[in-house]
Amino acid sequence: MYRDISPWLLKSFHRHGYKEAVFENGWVCLPGYPPARASSYSQTMQESYNLQLDFEFALDDGRVLTESIGGVGSTENEAIENGLQKFCSNVLHVLLSAFYNHPYEEHLEYEEWDLDGETWEVFFGPYGIVSMPTKGKTAQQIEPPEELFPFITTQLQLHPKAEDIHWVRFYYAWMDNNPMLAEALWDNEVWFEAQNKLGNLNWPEANGFTSVRSFILLRRKESAKQCGSLENAPAIERAISLYMDCILSSPDAEDETVYRHLLSQGVSASLADRAMVFTDMCFSNILFQEYDFPTTYSIYTDTPPYPNKSLIEEPVFSVGRRYAWRLSCNPDFKDAFMAMASRCSITKAVNQALHQGSNLKDIYFAPPVVFLNRFENASPLAMPDVRPPISEMLIKKEWKQRKRPWWHFW
Repeated sequence: MYRDISPWLLKSFHRHGYKEAVFENGWVCLPGYPPARASSYSQTMQESYNLQLDFEFALDDGRVLTESIGGVGSTENEAIENGLQKFCSNVLHVLLSAFYNHPYEEHLEYEEWDLDGETWEVFFGPYGIVSMPTKGKTAQQIEPPEELFPFITTQLQLHPKAEDIHWVRFYYAWMDNNPMLAEALWDNEVWFEAQNKLGNLNWPEANGFTSVRSFILLRRKESAKQCGSLENAPAIERAISLYMDCILSSPDAEDETVYRHLLSQGVSASLADRAMVFTDMCFSNILFQEYDFPTTYSIYTDTPPYPNKSLIEEPVFSVGRRYAWRLSCNPDFKDAFMAMASRCSITKAVNQALHQGSNLKDIYFAPPVVFLNRFENASPLAMPDVRPPISEMLIKKEWKQRKRPWWHFW
């Protein structure tokens, strides 16, 4: 029996900081990024539910990346949760880092390989290990063979690479030490050469059912995903970090001075303008994400009415919001986070209302009106004494979310 479980996938995006993700026409959508969807199919429904969960991501080149994972449970929902947990643990962080500008962190291994004169980015997801001991026997701690990772690495490097993006799955299962299935897929197609060798590794002994899966994505570095039509995501994040450096180093600097400094650092005029307009709003959005923050904004023109735009469709807001979320996850950046959020007119209006005795839950967040193209004729001019980009500090930090983030209201 088929079931659309894309709403469950949407919740996973939200839990990973992608609050702007929406469910439209059967797909989980984020502006400028691959749409995704998920479905489940019942395999058996006797003593327990045994489901196949399919996760699909539509790539720009017209292909659809599909990853299938099994889920088991005493109920259908429990089986879906089981499969979704496996997907989030073994696959999702690879896809978020490769396609959605998510930071590389402890949930995956990232490497760069020079192959045939080209640089490839390689995203290794953690091993997914399932151990179901025979009834009445104690569960065992299973470790994959030591030679598994070198084997995978060698096979990946030797395989011809015709596209800019390739995804690979290795899967091996055995029951009471008897092989059940050896599988290697390259772009969802059977990779016979690697599959025939996978069973020859020194797999450990175990009672009952045991399986090990590995998901890897390779991306030609020069083909890094573009974000929207304004600029690519790395360029947007760099502009945001440069803007933050200016504000945190020189809080009283005039807007035009900051704008000219961004131009002097190679940021395009349109991106510099938008970084200054939307970055503060991104931090305010995270600060008030548990409330009804505006989903639209208006652009000021000489004659009303002002045209309305969707915030989630603005690339700088989309990238900037995740950038702000990353800072919010680490208490070391609390002061920097609050300094940026406090600059937003929305935050200022909320503070004023709270001082007047209003309850935060009763406050209506009106869509902001923004001013674009304020400094069309400004020339580049670097600001003195601007500290190194905050993004360099971000890369060195451990991104571990606390149970109760410091920025949540108590």
